[in-house]
This record gives sequence, C-alpha cells and structure tokens, in this order.
Amino acid sequence: MFINNDEKECLTTLFCGNAIGKIAPPMVIFSFKRTPGHIASNMPKNWGIGHSESGWMTGETFYEYIANIFYPWLIKNNIKFPVVLFLDGHTSHLTMALSNFCSEKEIELIALYPNATHILQPLDVAFFHPLKTSWAKVVRQWRMENNGERIKREKFAQLMQRAINVLEVDIILKNGFEKTGLHPFSSNGINYEKYFKKSVEYLTTDP
Repeated sequence: MFINNDEKECLTTLFCGNAIGKIAPPMVIFSFKRTPGHIASNMPKNWGIGHSESGWMTGETFYEYIANIFYPWLIKNNIKFPVVLFLDGHTSHLTMALSNFCSEKEIELIALYPNATHILQPLDVAFFHPLKTSWAKVVRQWRMENNGERIKREKFAQLMQRAINVLEVDIILKNGFEKTGLHPFSSNGINYEKYFKKSVEYLTTDP
C-alpha cells in the first residue's frame, strides 16, 4: 500500500491480516541503507522497518518481513500451523528463499490470480479504503494541531497507527475474507454483479 507522507513523498507500507480479524505488525519501507535513529525510535512497537534503494517492496524486504515479523507474530499469538498465506503474484513475493522458508515453517503460499486482487484480496476489498479515509482525517487533525507543519518521516508510522486504531479492524477484516470467498471458502461469497456486466441476449424475429 502506498500512502502519501506529504505532498512530496510516498511511503510503501506492508499490511497483513487474518480471517479472525487480527492485523499483524506492518512494515514501512524506506530508501535508506541504514535507518536513522530518530526514525527507528519513533516506530510503534513491533512494527518492521524495510530498506530498498527505490523505497518499494523487493524480494529481500518481503522475505525479511515474513521471517522476522510475520512468523514470530504467528508464534506469539499461538496461531495453529499449517497457515495459508494469500498474496498477489508480484515478483517480490515469489522468491526461492521465501518458498523454502515457508515450506520449512508450514506456511502455505497461495498466489492470487493476476489482476484480480480487487476481487480476491481481502485487504484490497475491505481494508484499504477505510484506512485511507481514516489516514486523511488523522493527517488533517495533526496539521491543525501543528500549524500546518509538513509530516516528517519519523512521524509517519505513529500517525498511521493512530489511523488504524480508530477502525473496527476485526469486523473489517472478517468482512473482507467473507466478501472474497476465502473464508468461509465459497465462490458464492463474491458479488459478481459488482465486477462483471450481465450478459444481454439479443433476439430477432422474422417479419
């Protein structure tokens, strides 16, 4: 997910949630080789920090997230294995190192169909829209309290956490999994009329 930090910068933030309505600690990706201390010290507890030259997701940063944040979160929350992890088919999500790690840890990777995440990805379907709305409100309030000051990188994650906290995340995620037909698993969970036009039959008669 790309979120406007201010009018000049966007930061990539990785989110992961499950069908019982729990959200794992997110990861924010910065275009630093090393994270400055003033940014690291302002990150919410358990949030991850990723690095890439472009500031976008890479195979290495995604692997680090799964191995160092997502998997320990599963253990801490006593989530029963094996675990099914749905993800889109972006190349940064499909590396041999990740496949080997997940196979060893009983995490089953399932890549969703290309160009269908707006239908099959629970976060795309139910979570990101209310989050962006909440983020806009938090940013507006913060700027009112700080004389219109520009949001600096070290403030980003704290404000994002505030935006998440006001959402009914458990309900939103459960609805997302249900509307995509992933949990409970059912093709009838998808509202096909929303995405596909009804076919029209054309009939002719002889005069």
